[in-house]
Amino acid sequence: MDVFEMRTGKFTPLPDNVLAVLTPDQRAAYDNLATAAARLDAANEEAANAIAANRDAVTTLHDAEAIEAKKPKHTFLDELRKTQAQWRKDH
Repeated sequence: MDVFEMRTGKFTPLPDNVLAVLTPDQRAAYDNLATAAARLDAANEEAANAIAANRDAVTTLHDAEAIEAKKPKHTFLDELRKTQAQWRKDH
């Protein structure tokens, strides 16, 4: 009896009647395999969530960059005018 589905590769628990005839060593190995499969499923879900969060962050960054690109560029001349205006206020 296979413990992994052929098409999906998903862990398939053994039925109780099969588990009952396993030796203690076989049962320990099976339990370790079941635990590892559960951890792998959890890690796969965490990775999928991280990928989705990363895609959202990239989209947000792209949108922010597009907004920033539409803003007028601050030039040296703008800065010079600003400092001159400030100097006039101060003096």
